[in-house]
Amino acid sequence: MACQAREVSCFCKYADLTCMCYKPVLVNLGKTTCHTEVPSNTPKASGLEDLSGKFVIITYDELPYVGQVLKVVGEDVQVSSMRQSDEKNVFMWPQIADIIFYNKKDVQAVISEPEPANSRYSQLSIQDWATFRTAWG
Repeated sequence: MACQAREVSCFCKYADLTCMCYKPVLVNLGKTTCHTEVPSNTPKASGLEDLSGKFVIITYDELPYVGQVLKVVGEDVQVSSMRQSDEKNVFMWPQIADIIFYNKKDVQAVISEPEPANSRYSQLSIQDWATFRTAWG
């Protein structure tokens, strides 16, 4: 069985399981098999495996934000965040997209899609607003 290996360790945290950093080469390991399965103690086992496209409350610098998960990569989620108007249940998408990778541990809750409040703003459901306020502390 041949597996990929490299002389230098890769710390590419957004790469797929087979990353091409530092030019990996095939190594013959005889009858040994290569393992690329996800360990059972990852968030996949805790129910956070299917976040793509969902709306979440995520914390950054100890403050909660509402956003939509664009992509899940390993332990990280790429989120497009909304901007809150004052401290009210009023959110809008910024003119320049606020897209950042967060660690899955920063996801506080999965929520329903914010409902239109008017042509510019959206608001959270009563239950999601309560969850957001709880995350605010």
